[in-house]
Amino acid sequence: MTWFIERPDRFIAEKKAVAALAGEVDWLSAYDFMLDGRDRLLLRFTVLAGGASIPLELRYPRFYPDAPPEVVPLDPDLRLADHQWAGGSLCLEHRADNWRPEVTGAVMIRSAHTLLDAEATTPGGAQALPAVHDLTLGQLLRGDTFRHLYSVELIELLSGFAPSVPTMATMRYQSQAETIVSWIDTVQSPGGTWRQSGFPEGSRALHGVVMWIPDGASASRLLDRTASDLPLRLAAQAQGSEVGPNDARFVFVASSDRPRMVWRVLGDDQQLIPVIPLPVGDRGMWRAATNPASLPRKRVAIVGCGSAGSKIATTLARAGVGGFLLIDDDVLMRQNLVRNDLDWHGVGEHKVHALGTRLKLIDPDVAVTARPIRLVGQEASSSVDTALEALAGCDLIVDATANADAFNLLSAVATRSRRPLVWLEVFEGGLGGMVARHRPGVDASPQDMRSAYLSWCRDLNAPWTGVEEGDYASRDADGHVFVADDAEVGVIANHAARFALDALTDGHTFPHPMYVIGLRARWIFNEPFVVRPIDVPVGDAGDEHPLTEEVRDAAIEFLDELLAKRGDEDPPP
Repeated sequence: MTWFIERPDRFIAEKKAVAALAGEVDWLSAYDFMLDGRDRLLLRFTVLAGGASIPLELRYPRFYPDAPPEVVPLDPDLRLADHQWAGGSLCLEHRADNWRPEVTGAVMIRSAHTLLDAEATTPGGAQALPAVHDLTLGQLLRGDTFRHLYSVELIELLSGFAPSVPTMATMRYQSQAETIVSWIDTVQSPGGTWRQSGFPEGSRALHGVVMWIPDGASASRLLDRTASDLPLRLAAQAQGSEVGPNDARFVFVASSDRPRMVWRVLGDDQQLIPVIPLPVGDRGMWRAATNPASLPRKRVAIVGCGSAGSKIATTLARAGVGGFLLIDDDVLMRQNLVRNDLDWHGVGEHKVHALGTRLKLIDPDVAVTARPIRLVGQEASSSVDTALEALAGCDLIVDATANADAFNLLSAVATRSRRPLVWLEVFEGGLGGMVARHRPGVDASPQDMRSAYLSWCRDLNAPWTGVEEGDYASRDADGHVFVADDAEVGVIANHAARFALDALTDGHTFPHPMYVIGLRARWIFNEPFVVRPIDVPVGDAGDEHPLTEEVRDAAIEFLDELLAKRGDEDPPP
């Protein structure tokens, strides 16, 4: 519904206000209301500013008066003021950031006249007028296709170089939807090749020159856009340059005020293109303040890289975990995209490799080991043994397989290696889920916890009467099918990720080792977001395999024999 049909009172008030303004001032004339081809209300008028008659158009938005109108030149190619957006709209006193519904079109007309007359009659023009623009970085960059990311470490490196001396460097870049984003990869510093950390690898690379010129004005003069051969000339001056005659494509100059950059764009060598350098930001800023500095030294095993496992892994990477062991034999297919944290870039690839790539795009310095094997499948025993050995060396094991056989194996590894274990279950049909955490010496054993959970379910006297359909789906007694969607899997996975972070940091945020979380008003849950903790008593660990003195002595004697023989025989290949 159009505003002037919904609000005829405001419609008439607008007409009266403009007529009143025209009768009050001598600089407004030839005003005329009309509808455009999209049934938007327009008001064309002429103002006298600085001795010139200027035809303008006021455009009412569909959601007026809750959204502000705009005033533009009637000639779309006419640039009237420095206080004017790229699309032609004048930047007036009343804008989207301070708009109030009681402001009328007549007030906007008066504001437009004030701006244009002030720019025309004030000594110094627009530069002498106070600016009220408070634009975000995104607003400032809307029209800039080429952008370059730089770190504080790069500027510190270049500031130690001899002034105005070119140094060879490589730059990586990637094409986004609307922009081309680049960053310096390596610099041939006097101490050897310096690599900028914290940036992704594998993108396309170009050669060019970096320099330190303390004076910003001198740097600006050097980067003359018409000097298209500048990168080539500077590269020829750089010591030890092995760049071919047409290979130098950029110049990056750091200065005391700000960095500057130009590109010699592929396919267009006639003119240099200015590039906007952007500080990439402090790497520590995107870490949660509550996460300790030890997380980058932690290594987490994610067994099962499907819908839940992929979400847990990416959450832990964002939190600052520095190493991952990924185990899963499955391949990412299109149907997995409805819940998996991966996207089309990984379709057809093993999930562990696709997830590893994603983790390194979140934190390029993260260490990832990917093993596309099935721990409880038909695999070579040596492959499984190697994987289990790697699991035992991790700081935390996450079981995201929803497979009882895999859980039994992982719980054994966690118990024998005294590693914490986190596991989860997403209930079919999106009912909710369960998250659990075992900490050696603090919580009950994983097997005891699982037994307690199964007993808890049996003791509810509320059996689930639906039919499991697979792939997170279930069908109730009436034939209705319910499916756990991405949001529901994500809720349970994120709870498991919080459990994991707590276990990694020896925290005590969660007083219970297991929680059952309801997301729908079905089964045992009378409403969504019901949480039921489960406590499991920690029994006397004792010794699962009591050792007699006779057995101990026999084992020592046998081991001595093996150690004596080890030096006489070559190890198997």
